[in-house]
Amino acid sequence: MIISITLSCYISMGQEIPEVTAAEFPDYSLIRNDRFDGKSLWGYMNGGADIYLEYGFEMLRVEEFSSGEETIKLELFKMDDPISAFGIYSIKTFKCEQNNITNAPNCLNRFQFQLLFGDYYMQLINESGSEKAKQAMIDIAENLLQKIEYREIKLPLMYLTDSLNFSLNNIKMLKGDLGIQTKATDLIECFNGIEGYQIYYAKKQMNGANVKYYEIVFDKPEMKNKFLNNIIGKELQIIKENDVNILIRL
Repeated sequence: MIISITLSCYISMGQEIPEVTAAEFPDYSLIRNDRFDGKSLWGYMNGGADIYLEYGFEMLRVEEFSSGEETIKLELFKMDDPISAFGIYSIKTFKCEQNNITNAPNCLNRFQFQLLFGDYYMQLINESGSEKAKQAMIDIAENLLQKIEYREIKLPLMYLTDSLNFSLNNIKMLKGDLGIQTKATDLIECFNGIEGYQIYYAKKQMNGANVKYYEIVFDKPEMKNKFLNNIIGKELQIIKENDVNILIRL
């Protein structure tokens, strides 16, 4: 059974979150270093804060580094736990050109480098797409990884990974209304009146078509039973299930 994640809406600004210092990155000037908690995140991201708060947000550090016309922006999100961090990483990553830069799950392209490590989701952005900027993103990320405590990601899955052999990089974790709206719009009505759940989504090609798999993990068996009532008459297939897990295919 999954323990419900309690949303932390206020974190003391005295609480520390890792940073890269100017001395550690001498080829670039540190031009910004700010922290944001659950209240101040709104001022930084406007409407973009909703999804982080829904998944379980604690604190954000934003740093910017400049060298000539080159600017690198770091956003380091401290989430409630590794599952919350994985959820954000999973829905924010796409079109990875490389994903084996470090031992941590990562996604690199010319303009962006994203990583998942412990409770943290890290995003680095540059505007030029140059090789210099790409290497700077990697250097900043590697500096921070040395300062972050590793916590294993233990996803509460039984079917997508064990039965269907989907890898971590192929699974999206969806949580709450906003999460469903990103990757599971077909299921929105199925969750009416239901709370305490996580959705793990993956897809693969079968006979030239995309087949979608959703493993749903409920906090309580009664929520799973209510979900089963909600899907009566829907065009979906139940593959496997137990008291709190169900695997469906669309």
